[in-house]
Amino acid sequence: MPIKSVPRRGSYHRHGLCAGRKAGISHGFALPLLPMDPSDNRSVPIPLRWAAVGLWAAVCPASGRDVPDPTEAESALMEPDVLWYGSASLGVNGASGNAERLNIRGDLALSRDTARFETDFSAVYSYATEEGDESANRFDTKLRNDWLIAESPWRYYARVRYEFDEFQDWRHRVSGGPGVGYLWSKTESLYFLTRAGVDLSREFDGVDNTITPEAVLGFDLQYHLSESQRLVWVFDFLPDVSEFGPYRFETNAALELDIDRSNGLFLRVGVEDRYDSTPGPDKKRNDFVYFITLGWKL
Repeated sequence: MPIKSVPRRGSYHRHGLCAGRKAGISHGFALPLLPMDPSDNRSVPIPLRWAAVGLWAAVCPASGRDVPDPTEAESALMEPDVLWYGSASLGVNGASGNAERLNIRGDLALSRDTARFETDFSAVYSYATEEGDESANRFDTKLRNDWLIAESPWRYYARVRYEFDEFQDWRHRVSGGPGVGYLWSKTESLYFLTRAGVDLSREFDGVDNTITPEAVLGFDLQYHLSESQRLVWVFDFLPDVSEFGPYRFETNAALELDIDRSNGLFLRVGVEDRYDSTPGPDKKRNDFVYFITLGWKL
């Protein structure tokens, strides 16, 4: 997950050509090279001048009438200067000789903050071989949008996720659902958000392909140890609410060390664990992954 930053507020000039009307000005507006005085022949022909005046009068409100304020949905689209930010990282290690081993991990994380929304997207792919045989092949992508409540630490969100894993008792899993969050801290040194919600999860090409409702309890933590070191930790606990007993939890923690701050180059050292209390026949409950990757801030 990218480090959260102070939202960039975009600028949007809503009224444009009609700005004069908004201010209550009924004449003397600025049209380049189109003087209002019909006797002024310094620019374009009189018929073209008056045609422009007629068009302006048709598309702008009547004199002295204010342009109505945009709706909330329209306002959400009026921040073109708000940009996505994030990071991309890649790690490769291997061995050849007495042992043949190859491990590849790549990830992409993008975020966008506005006055009304926080959006997070991530995608991770990992692949490994051992003695020429494939030992890992997994792809995981997530998208979450948070709707912020003005002057309140509360928010509500919706999220969706797709997973592919060749070494589970399923091949594809899709999940997602709504929830609420509470922002405890958002400072230069600490970002801490707790979440609670409900997901619907379904596995494909597996032993159990039914839809499973799951509760979601989790948090997002980002803590700056120093200007060049930070800890990123995401945790989710997902109990099955259709029956008592089965549950999953997932955690991902990483330490990021800036190598070249001017170019956004950093080193990430982390671990993730995916636990399933009912993993299926001949499958282990825990999937531990350790990784070291080199990343670039976008």
